[in-house]
Amino acid sequence: MKLKYISGIGASLTTAPLLLALIGRVDSSGSHFGSLQNPIPCWFLKTYGVPCASCGLTRGWICVAHGDIETALNFNPHALTTFLTVSVISLLLWTITFKNLSNKNVFILYILIVVLFFNAWIPIIQKNLYLYKLYGISIW
Repeated sequence: MKLKYISGIGASLTTAPLLLALIGRVDSSGSHFGSLQNPIPCWFLKTYGVPCASCGLTRGWICVAHGDIETALNFNPHALTTFLTVSVISLLLWTITFKNLSNKNVFILYILIVVLFFNAWIPIIQKNLYLYKLYGISIW
């Protein structure tokens, strides 16, 4: 029971950015959600004048959600893979939440979720760690 509750929370948290991407729009001034402009500027870009590996993901996800894959990949080459990965992870978490699965199957799905997550995000993390080292940023 507790695992289903946790899976439900995870499913909600992974679905939220997908829904935001659907309602978002991109123009020359950035990404917008309704009348609100994305209020989270990249601190790395602001500080060093160089985009981090995550720069453009919000705009890229919005473009992916609206079917504009080419523009999404121009914003960030990882936009499509991360969007699709989070979509699949969300579906898996909703499946765990609402299906009566055995503990073994739930465990297998959680292993799959972890593998999917790291497969999509490791290249971004690696590039950011490289940039941090290059610019002398200590994270530990």
